[in-house]
Amino acid sequence: MLIGAGLDHLAAFQAAGLHPDVAETPGSFVTGEQELAFELKFVELTAGRTDLWVKAGYGYFLASFGTQGLALTTSPTLEHFVRASTATDLAYAMIESTPIINSQGVITGLRLEHTGAPPELVAFSVYRDVIGTLRSLMMISMKDPFPLTVAQLPLNEVSPELAKILAAPVVLGASAVGLEWDEGLSTEPLLRGLVPARDLPP
Repeated sequence: MLIGAGLDHLAAFQAAGLHPDVAETPGSFVTGEQELAFELKFVELTAGRTDLWVKAGYGYFLASFGTQGLALTTSPTLEHFVRASTATDLAYAMIESTPIINSQGVITGLRLEHTGAPPELVAFSVYRDVIGTLRSLMMISMKDPFPLTVAQLPLNEVSPELAKILAAPVVLGASAVGLEWDEGLSTEPLLRGLVPARDLPP
């Protein structure tokens, strides 16, 4: 991605103490510290390029989390999916995900808090994780776009690319990410099988 954008991709690998071949070598191991260093340099190199942050987000979906992520595709309803995904150690150490539950006890959304992320990494993390989450919701529900009723974001502004993907009213300046939907979706039986959730944007 950095190469395609004409940016110095080697600087990101060097900042993390990694050889560029690690990205193409199956079974390569990257520590949490190395991943954090790479992401910090990536954000520095892509400052102002939220279009690249959107593309980065498209690299994350259920299969990105291995067998645990794929197992979630067997969830009978969206409510089961959210409860299972938030109760397991599925996401990164710098993000905490919790269900949004209405007064009737029905799940109506998902909350993402980037409490462990360095301040300079939060905006990028919001873009990446919102898109990755939406891709997973689209895949599990077979709805594209996924019908959000509102998206709350801890950002001061949102790019046109992200706004288009959200396809819902956006509330800025929130304390955390909040992706909400109609309660009827949570108990609706999920169809079996996966469908592609939006091709990588040009």
